[in-house]
Amino acid sequence: MFGLMAPIAAKELSVEQLEQEKVSYTFLNDAGDSLWSTPGNWRKGKFKAKKSTEIPGSEEDLLFTGADLEIVDKQLKFKSLTTGFHRDSSVFVDQSSSIKANNIMVGFVGNKKHSFNNKGKLEPTIFTLKNGVCNNEGKIFADNVTIGRKDSKVVEFNNSGHITAKKIFAVNMNESGKITMTGGSVVAPQLRVAGSGLLSLEGGKMTFDKFVLSDDFRIKLSGSAKIVIRNKVKSVLYKKIQQGKISGEGGVTIIDNKNGYTIANVKKEESKI
Repeated sequence: MFGLMAPIAAKELSVEQLEQEKVSYTFLNDAGDSLWSTPGNWRKGKFKAKKSTEIPGSEEDLLFTGADLEIVDKQLKFKSLTTGFHRDSSVFVDQSSSIKANNIMVGFVGNKKHSFNNKGKLEPTIFTLKNGVCNNEGKIFADNVTIGRKDSKVVEFNNSGHITAKKIFAVNMNESGKITMTGGSVVAPQLRVAGSGLLSLEGGKMTFDKFVLSDDFRIKLSGSAKIVIRNKVKSVLYKKIQQGKISGEGGVTIIDNKNGYTIANVKKEESKI
């Protein structure tokens, strides 16, 4: 069980921070059952985090977690959720739950352990995995999905569900960063990759209109995995294969179909390159 967060005197808070206190709640699992719906698990405020019997219930709420949190059979709306606020954290969203928010950020600090497991439906404007491990078996609908940031420490994203980004699916990881896709789908107008790391496609389909890949990022295809670019970019992908940035088990097939899309996958031996 967590102790009280170290208080910061009110005079030390800026005007903006004082305003945040009015709509902020911090989940520390003081009651010990990890449930969102238990009042004793929540504290009022972010910086001072005083004990409270209130449960967040407003679309303007700013929420922070520093403990194990389970969201079971809930339909929630709030402004933002930041996990791992200076503490280890884990969040589980079950298949009967949904979340609507402006922002969801997983793993606020890099020197703690964070996990986020989603089986439900997330509808944030922006979804960010900053640090830790995220497993998506459910659905994510967002304007922008970001996996890793320049200052991220440990990033691991596993997807077997369905992700739709209306604008950008962005990736920015270090060499140890990894995205694994075993099924499901990822759809976005643009894939934008900076940094390094690995995208391991073992199943499912990723679909983009255009893409920008950094020189140090690697993509490995296997099984029934498929990348679809809704433009003719065959020569660009060939170059990435020749550079060793895109590879597959025995080789990769790249074709332009009748719709003008370029498709990359692993196929039969005689058609591999």
